[in-house]
Amino acid sequence: MLVDRMHKFESLSPDQQQHLRQLNDNLQQLPAQRQYAVRDALRRLNTMGPDERQRILNSPRFQNMYNPNEIGIIRGLSDIKVPANQSRPPQVPPAGGPPFEPPSPF
Repeated sequence: MLVDRMHKFESLSPDQQQHLRQLNDNLQQLPAQRQYAVRDALRRLNTMGPDERQRILNSPRFQNMYNPNEIGIIRGLSDIKVPANQSRPPQVPPAGGPPFEPPSPF
């Protein structure tokens, strides 16, 4: 699984690789609960077709759930397709407080 992701990353142009690194860095700088919410949105969006994904991304509800930086991360990362057999299982919310239950953006 990791090897497949590495091959996919290596197949990107240097500019695309740099863009992906920047998006990942931006994601890592978010608070843990927001990282979880962004990853959950990405997981859900990656199950949709392109038209439905765009409809959700452009919806007022979605725009109100995420700040512009988070939306940029979600848009950028949702453009990168990972084959279904490489998708990550849902992550466990961070410890150190009550369980975080992000609202469903859909």
